[in-house]
Amino acid sequence: MSQANVELATRKFLGLGDEAPACVQIRQDSRLGSFRVTVKYRLDERDDLVVEVFPSRPGSRTWMAGPRLSVSYRLLADGADPFEHAAGRRVLGRIRDAVSRRPDGDEATDLLEALARARPEPEPASSPERWRGIFAAYQDSALSGAESALLHAAIEIGLVRHLSAVASASVSDIAEACGCRTEAMAVFLRALATLGFVQPCEEDRGYRLAPGASSLLGPAEPLLRLNRAVRDLLDGRLVEALRAGRLHGAQAEMWTTMIESLGFMEQTRDSDAYWNEIGDRVGLWGARRLLDVGAGSGHAAAAFLDRDPALRVVAVDYAPALPTARACLGRRGLLGRVTLIEGDFYDPSWHPPEGCDAAWLANTMHTAGPDENRSLFGKIHGALPAGGKIVVVEKARDLPDRSVAMDDVVWSLFTERGRAYSMREVTDLIEGAGFGGVRASAWGEGIGHFVATKGGERA
Repeated sequence: MSQANVELATRKFLGLGDEAPACVQIRQDSRLGSFRVTVKYRLDERDDLVVEVFPSRPGSRTWMAGPRLSVSYRLLADGADPFEHAAGRRVLGRIRDAVSRRPDGDEATDLLEALARARPEPEPASSPERWRGIFAAYQDSALSGAESALLHAAIEIGLVRHLSAVASASVSDIAEACGCRTEAMAVFLRALATLGFVQPCEEDRGYRLAPGASSLLGPAEPLLRLNRAVRDLLDGRLVEALRAGRLHGAQAEMWTTMIESLGFMEQTRDSDAYWNEIGDRVGLWGARRLLDVGAGSGHAAAAFLDRDPALRVVAVDYAPALPTARACLGRRGLLGRVTLIEGDFYDPSWHPPEGCDAAWLANTMHTAGPDENRSLFGKIHGALPAGGKIVVVEKARDLPDRSVAMDDVVWSLFTERGRAYSMREVTDLIEGAGFGGVRASAWGEGIGHFVATKGGERA
């Protein structure tokens, strides 16, 4: 009966009727001490959509994240994006509407209670199964690094580009086109086929690119380059950094790649919904001229401009970031409502432009030390009018999130003064600049949100 209760609660939470062609399963993940509800939805005779529901927790990479439950989806079996499939788009739209309307309502409560009754008791922390789970997680981490290296090599040797230009090719032809040994290429292609990156062809005993794999060309390449750059940095220089304290400037070489990869990641998720939900939470709307300090890829500004037709944005960032931001805003026809300014906002001589009634800083603080951020907040306070609002979005190191801990290593050891900040530290820096009424909250993936006003009451 518990399985039936979970299925019924899941269908209600996702807005799927009883007649929906979906199979619901509960899956326990002993390594995470958690569970997932997997829904396989039959879209048509060929394609299935897989949706997963699981408890929200710091570090989750999700499509939608609520206070207690998160939702993610997988690509279809043929590698296509479900949003490009007519039936998939309808189903995901229905799920998004249902979940976003009541992310923490009765439906979520009913599902959590049904799962609590259905899932097994957690294993004792000292059990052999627990330690086997930890070792399995370590193996998964190593395997993930190896898979990333394989994909990067496939791009670097030209394999992806070659197979994108032909229907299929033999192992020897691929090896020749890539300048590799045939025997080695045969092993490499078998591994890529196991990952689902290429597919074997019976007709010529060769291989073709799997549908969707060609997306790793073009805009996705910076993401793979960034992944490799961070891995190489940690593998090759972490011990050196630990002994030296910091390796100044070691991260500078990957700065442009980082911005480009952020641009790609924003394109591949529902970034407008993500940024606008933050805007809703912090009460951003109502500003007429927004100062975006550290505009990055430009996708947050684009989301806000689309949401509020009366809004204008002044976007400031270092020179390497501006081409990506300009391209993003240009694609969406928003450049006419944005002023892009090149500048080092942590330079003592830099001053914010006048005329803005709100300021937005997302994922910016960690690039500098407390003194630089204190000075920056003070300048923003001086430039805003009475009642002007400042919004800060930043990963917080006192939130239990694995990605923040890893990022803090890179920021603290491979930049000149950067590091992660605690929720209290961010609040103190904002108040120290003269802002009052600071409201701080944590929401998903270890991210802290802070909003304050010029002239607001001090806590």
